Amino acid sequence: MKKIILLVVIITGFSTISISQPINLDSLNQIWNDQAQPDSNRFSSMRLLIGYGFLKSDPDTAVQLSKKFFEETKKVQNKKYMGAALNFQALAFGSLGKHNESLESYSLSLALYKELDLKIGIANVLGNMGNVYLRLGNSEEAINHQAQSLKIKKEIGSLSGVAATLLNIGNIYDSQGDTSKALSYYLQSKEQYKSIGDSSGVARALSNVGSIYDKQAHPLKALTVYARSLNIYNRNNQLYNKAKLLNNIGASYLQLNQYSESLNFFNQALKMNQELGNQVAAAQNMVSIGWLYQYQNKYPLAIEFGEQSLTIALRSGDKDITYKAANLLARVLKDLNKGMKALEMYELEIQMRDSIKSEEAKKGILKMEVEHEFEKQQIIAKQEAEELVRIEAEKVSRRNTLQYSGIGLGIFALFGLVFLFGRIQLPNWAVELSVFLPFLILFEFLLVITDPYLDGWSGGEPLIKLGLNVLMAGAIFPLHSFFERYLKRRLFKDIGT
Repeated sequence: MKKIILLVVIITGFSTISISQPINLDSLNQIWNDQAQPDSNRFSSMRLLIGYGFLKSDPDTAVQLSKKFFEETKKVQNKKYMGAALNFQALAFGSLGKHNESLESYSLSLALYKELDLKIGIANVLGNMGNVYLRLGNSEEAINHQAQSLKIKKEIGSLSGVAATLLNIGNIYDSQGDTSKALSYYLQSKEQYKSIGDSSGVARALSNVGSIYDKQAHPLKALTVYARSLNIYNRNNQLYNKAKLLNNIGASYLQLNQYSESLNFFNQALKMNQELGNQVAAAQNMVSIGWLYQYQNKYPLAIEFGEQSLTIALRSGDKDITYKAANLLARVLKDLNKGMKALEMYELEIQMRDSIKSEEAKKGILKMEVEHEFEKQQIIAKQEAEELVRIEAEKVSRRNTLQYSGIGLGIFALFGLVFLFGRIQLPNWAVELSVFLPFLILFEFLLVITDPYLDGWSGGEPLIKLGLNVLMAGAIFPLHSFFERYLKRRLFKDIGT
């Protein structure tokens, strides 16, 4: 059971990001600063410069460049690139742990993409917002945003986007400890990547499938899928992902008590991360090797790797690795009956644990603040919508009142005109028409006025509306007959004089 718990610590998950070929950053910077270049060239260069040059390695600079990028695109009202600039800004804020600012930037980017009806942009931002909510510990909102992203990507036929989002949803369930659902989404992602011929995507999905099998205590199944993933990484020369995978393979062999094989893969991962300059990942590998030696009662080696890991963790300020290294050293020193040193490491372990918990508590507070802000925005949006409906209703009411008044005056004028026809000699058919037409228009006018009320009384049923219309026609029939006789007498009398 202890090994299963350790495996959760050792195993590394895989995101949807892949490593691309090196890009000439100096060339991109020159294009961006060349005002003679077309805007499209400058903006494309800046997007690549931020994405590949600073977003991961220097998020502070990425934030500043993204702001500059946004200001330049805003000058020419290029809303597509404005949205891209805000998206980069949000990603950089996320890397800095400024999740509130990240969500704010994403919201602005989302509004621009919605205005442009740029579906893929909308879907990508929703997915990114889902990742932020996951880091805030809000799994419900994370899944909600990823589900919206997935729906849009399916609608527009973005198969690679669907595969990536399925992988992200799997990561959410994995973080919740729901390995069954996580496995289902990872397998769907793998099949989707396979259908479009994306071998790197298949390898990432397979790596996550293997990690689930490890967590479910099925190391042999994990090794089977890891081997397929490793083959792809070797073929594509994806070193960062390969280093992560080697670490996970070592964890599987550790679970099988095959210590020599486990050590072999941990050492391969350590060497590769050191060559890549990925010191934090190397420190994680050292912790894994330290635990392996502790299981074999090789305490001097366990202490050596634990202290190396602790040195790197303290230098880098990584609290999670500091906690893991201190935990390892406290256990080894206790087994060696070095009480004071063990206590020192235990106190450091507790300090890091409390610090991590404090950060999680801050995340919880931030989560509540974000939810409160979201609810406030919803209330404001609802009030604004209701105000728009009220204003529109007033416009319609004023328009209808004016038109009804005009129609009423028109009908009155029409009857007055019929009375004047007596002074003009007209044929009989014209006399009949001049009597019939005003009443027809009057009846239609009454139908228009009473139609909303008739709808309410009848519930919209055609037969009931027809019956009510017949009753209204019957009610005005005597009036029609009276005026018909009167007007005809007047007309024929005037014509006869």
